[in-house]
Amino acid sequence: MAGTGYTRPTNELTVGAWIKVKNMPSSGNNHDGIVGDKDLAGLTRGYSLDLYNGNTIRFWVDSWGYSAQTTYTDTGWHYVNGRYGNGEVSIWIDGIKKATYAYSNSINFTEGSYGPLTGLETVSYTHLTLPTKRI
Repeated sequence: MAGTGYTRPTNELTVGAWIKVKNMPSSGNNHDGIVGDKDLAGLTRGYSLDLYNGNTIRFWVDSWGYSAQTTYTDTGWHYVNGRYGNGEVSIWIDGIKKATYAYSNSINFTEGSYGPLTGLETVSYTHLTLPTKRI
């Protein structure tokens, strides 16, 4: 979903994916993207929903320092959402809010994109903000 031909969200965003992880990324500062739109060279600017460091799922906006993250080690099917809006970055698994991070700046972008994780069977992408009751 690289950055031309559509309007990139800067103040609100919800991304979601049904995931079934075959192999978790190894520990040691490794990350595998699920869905996002970010600068691949610097791994900053934009947003990303990803698996990180062997046992963490996280959603970040603007920079990976502004992220909600939670422990994730399950290899079954789950619906995962990352949501940004109303001054909060949050991560949801199967409709349950698992983590939040207070953040209210606009999302900045540079050209780049981030594709699906190879350990996933399928990915769906929602490029709109969903109300909490729909997550």
